[in-house]
Amino acid sequence: MGNVMHYIFIEFGGWGWVEHVANMMESTGRMVIEAPTGMECSDMADCIPADLQSEFHEDKLALAMSPHFKRIQKVKSVAYTPDRYVMLYEKL
Repeated sequence: MGNVMHYIFIEFGGWGWVEHVANMMESTGRMVIEAPTGMECSDMADCIPADLQSEFHEDKLALAMSPHFKRIQKVKSVAYTPDRYVMLYEKL
C-alpha cells in the first residue's frame, strides 16, 4: 500500500479498515505499507479531519494491527516524504 493508508483511514472513519484487509488476505502473508503514522507528518493537519486527528496515531495503529498482523520492520521513507515510513507486516 503506497501512501494511501491515511486516505483509507479517513474513508473508514478510523482504523476499521485493518480488519477488512486482514479478512481479504490469505491465512498467511505479508503486507508493505508506506505512509505517515501520525499527525507529526506536516501534510496530515490539512488531510485528516479534525474529529479523527486524535485517532491518527502510531499507538492506535499498532492496537488495530495487533490482532491481525505482526510488524516485522519499520524504516523511514525517502527524504522527499518527511515523517513517512515503510512498514512490513506479517499476517498472524
